[in-house]
Amino acid sequence: MNENELLDILERITLAQFAKLVFLLQVPKNLMPAEDKELTLRAIALLEWAQAPGGSGLEKIQQTLAEMGITTTSAQERLAEILDPIDDFKKISRIYQQTLGDVDNHQLKNVNNIHELLKNLQEIPVQAKHLWLMRSPINFLSVLS
Repeated sequence: MNENELLDILERITLAQFAKLVFLLQVPKNLMPAEDKELTLRAIALLEWAQAPGGSGLEKIQQTLAEMGITTTSAQERLAEILDPIDDFKKISRIYQQTLGDVDNHQLKNVNNIHELLKNLQEIPVQAKHLWLMRSPINFLSVLS
């Protein structure tokens, strides 16, 4: 993660979270602007200190943010984390629908496909399933019953 991405994250956190980050990183107080200054100015000072000799490095800031429970992924990355499983779930649903149509033939491969589908369904995050099911044109629950 580069300094611009970290700056974006630092500008979004609360003042209390920023103060805790500065404390945990043990940033010398004389290098930080006063607490009444804009958060952006303070975040820039933190990043400059981190990259200077004797500073913690950007990786340490990112690590400390993660330890504090603050996500360091961009909105685009978070959206991809949600959409990828939804796309997978849609593909699995189509395979399941096709398999249901072939079950009357009692082909062994269809049984294996259903087994594989159920295994894959367990790996999809619950929130992705719910998001997709709410928007699905088919009633997936009726298919399962």
